[in-house]
Amino acid sequence: LPLTQDERKIVALTARYHRTSLPRPSHPVYLDLTDTQRKIVNTLAAILRVADGLDRSHTAAILSLRVTQDEKQIRIYCRSRGLAADEMHYAKAKADLLEQVFKRTAVFTQELL
Repeated sequence: LPLTQDERKIVALTARYHRTSLPRPSHPVYLDLTDTQRKIVNTLAAILRVADGLDRSHTAAILSLRVTQDEKQIRIYCRSRGLAADEMHYAKAKADLLEQVFKRTAVFTQELL
C-alpha cells in the first residue's frame, strides 16, 4: 500500500491495540507518535475493538448499527435477526478504550428485526 512510514505505524498500532493490550505511553513505537497520531490510533483501535466484539461469533449476527451520543453516553443500537447475546457481551467488554477516548459510557441495545 502507498502509505507513509507514519501511516504504517498508525495502522500497525491500531491492529495491535484492537485485541488485548491497550495503548500505553511506555510502548516504544506508540511513544514515538505525536499527540495527534496517538489520538488517531486510540480512536481507530477503540472503534475496531467494539466492532470485533460485535462480530464475536463470525456469523454476521449484527446486521447494522445506529449510534447516538450525549454528554454522558454513547448509545449503540445493534440490529439483528435473532439473539446476539455473545456479541452484545463482548462488545461491552471491549468498549473500555471507546469510553476512555470519548469520555462517555458505552450503552449497547439490541434491536430485533
